[in-house]
Formats: sequence, C-alpha cells, structure tokens
Amino acid sequence: QMHLLGEYGGRYSRNKYAVLFAITLTLFSTKKLWWRKSFPILKPQKAKEFCKTEPEFHIETIKEDMPLIFGVTSTYARHLQLPELTRLSQTLLHIPKFHWILTEDSYEKTETVTKLLQKSGLNYTHLNAKNNIPSPTKYIKDYTTRNLALNWIRGNIPATRDAIVYLMDDDNTYSLKLFDEIRATKRAAVWQVGLVGDLLSEGPVRCENGKALEWRTFWWPDRLTPIDMAGFAFHIKLLLERTGAHFRDVPDMESDFLSSLCVTRENIEANNCKDILVWHTQTKIPKVMDGSSRSK
Repeated sequence: QMHLLGEYGGRYSRNKYAVLFAITLTLFSTKKLWWRKSFPILKPQKAKEFCKTEPEFHIETIKEDMPLIFGVTSTYARHLQLPELTRLSQTLLHIPKFHWILTEDSYEKTETVTKLLQKSGLNYTHLNAKNNIPSPTKYIKDYTTRNLALNWIRGNIPATRDAIVYLMDDDNTYSLKLFDEIRATKRAAVWQVGLVGDLLSEGPVRCENGKALEWRTFWWPDRLTPIDMAGFAFHIKLLLERTGAHFRDVPDMESDFLSSLCVTRENIEANNCKDILVWHTQTKIPKVMDGSSRSK
C-alpha cells in the first residue's frame, strides 16, 4: 500500500509540474503575442539616397574692405561656463574678420578660460576685472567688465579702423546670418531678439526706409530704445568720438548706454524687422553631486 501511495504521489507530483509548465508556457506565449502587437519589431530599412542640402546663405569670404567685428563677452565662473563658452567659440570660428574680447568677472584670469581661448583658433583679447567692486551694484551685475572691454578698444584701436562693436552674452544662441547684419552697420543698428521678457521676441517689428516704426517689448515700453543687449551693434567711431560713453548701474542699461552714444529709437538703423537671428537661450542648471569646483 505504501508502495502504491508513493508511486501515486510521484505521478501526481510530475503531473502537477507538467500542468504548471503548460500554464507558464501559455502565459508567456500570450504575453509575447501582446508585446509584438503593442511594440512591433521594426526591421531596418535601406536608405534610398543620402540627403544633401544647400545652406540658406553663404558666409562671406574675407575682403580687404570688410569691417572688423569686435564681439564683447562678459563671463563668470559656474558649471555651465565651459560648455557655453565652447559652443559660442565654435560658432565664432565661422565668422571672418572677427575679434573676440572676453572679459572675466574674476580677480585673476582663470585657467579654464585661458586654455579655452588658447585652443579656440580665434583672434582674441583676454581681460579680467571683478564686478561689484568696491560696492555691490543695485541693478546690473556685469557693467564693470563691459566697460573694461570698451576702454580696451579706445586704448588700442585707431579711429581710422572700420569696425563694429557687438555685445554678446556667453549663453545666447547666434545665427551666422546675424553677423552679416552686424557688418552692414553704418552708425548703430537694431534687430529683434528671441525669447526675451516672457515674449517670443522683443525689438522692432515694423520697419520702413531703414527706420523702426513699431516696437514690441514686455518691460518698460517707454524706454528711449526698448531693446535687449543682444539686439544692437554700433560703429567704433561712435565709441571713440564719445569718450564719456559707458555702462552705468541703472535699470535701463541698454537705453542709457545708447543715449550716451547719441543713439535713440528715432535714429537707429533697422533694416530687418522680420528675422530673428539671436535668442536668449537658457541651459538647464545641472545638479552636481560630486562637489567638484566650478573653475580653477
């Protein structure tokens, strides 16, 4: 009897595992079928042809009579400094007859920025000054470094030089086509800037005969010239003729500076009120957990 029970129990055990195996196999097959229906396997496709396009515009070749562009950038130490300066410097590599004046908000020139400039392939001038010295500023955090660059131009560039000055933030995005607009500046010129002050764009929106007739702005529409720092450029002769022109710690820094150059919305050049060629982009600040230093 014990022998029969043991044999029966063994058969029952084997049958039990066989049933469980069959159920598992059925469930697996059903799930696999559901997976294939929900996420069909995409077979690789062969490309019929390679896509090739022509650029919308061609960068000008260097000419003897082409005005030089001085790009003035103020920068400060942070985790995003190196990647954003790298992106900007590699954009500037495509611009002919360009000189980059990079001013650091620092007591000393940092190794990070020095190495970047040395490897950039650009014509550049590296300056440094500490902002908010001797006392903290009330409105503008980087007017000291901007004025340092302007004073360098006054002290090193002759009045006979045909050159344009453009103030560039290190975190903006610039279309190469913008520099053609800059180079066409005779006295002072203006254009729209994208992603400014809760607007898709700010600046002149209707132009006629080289003049801006209508402006779009979110903050303080009654400013003398309601434009962002990235929205204008000026000829070097204005800077050299008006030795007292400089940035001040005031809320409307751009208009205040332009007025010191005798530039207002009535006499500033505005040849293009449609294209947006520069944007105030903002890179997401990374959460760094390793405690590494920002700059050396």
